[in-house]
Amino acid sequence: MLRAIAGLDPASYRPHWLHDPQRRWPQTNCYVDLLIEVLHATGHDPVAALGFTAAQDFEGDQFTFFKFPTADLQRLAGLDIQELAVFERLETHVLTQVELGRLPLVEVDAFYLPDTKGITYRRGHSKTTVGINALDPESRHMRYFHNDGYFALEGQDYDGIFGQWDGVSAGDLPLFPYAEFVKLDATRPARDAVGTAAALLTHHLKRRPKRNPLDA
Repeated sequence: MLRAIAGLDPASYRPHWLHDPQRRWPQTNCYVDLLIEVLHATGHDPVAALGFTAAQDFEGDQFTFFKFPTADLQRLAGLDIQELAVFERLETHVLTQVELGRLPLVEVDAFYLPDTKGITYRRGHSKTTVGINALDPESRHMRYFHNDGYFALEGQDYDGIFGQWDGVSAGDLPLFPYAEFVKLDATRPARDAVGTAAALLTHHLKRRPKRNPLDA
């Protein structure tokens, strides 16, 4: 099985303490949650990258989307996130990126994700983002980051993620999913993580909204 991050097993994986069941960290942003676990799995503390939250604002009809700035991740942990242009089979693109040691981030249907059992798994359709770390097309196995952990799926669920375009004529193809990939060693991580985190927090504090976003 090809892997972007080696040494991970869904059966023994321990999530970062931000995702401890005793904490009140709501799993309402799959993108941030999976990147917390990606940082954790690559030996970096995601707390150091949370300074951006100081600049959250109300944007007229919604709050600023809660998302790690790519520049912060690159400066702290050497991670670089780039958009993945999907123009052929999604499985082919994912394999290519994983072979290069990169982690694809892909919007998928939670209907096929076993970790959502009791919520959407085989019950309802919901768009969510996963980080695909390992793939074996022959045995139809996939291992992935999602929400607060690291999981595995296989068989029909694998087909649901990757096979929805098989046998469909070109004129009837649905829109391809939005996808990105994470270069795990694009630059050298910060030597002084605490000092870098403090500098980033200072930067984001200068970007604070002029009025209380809750009042807005």
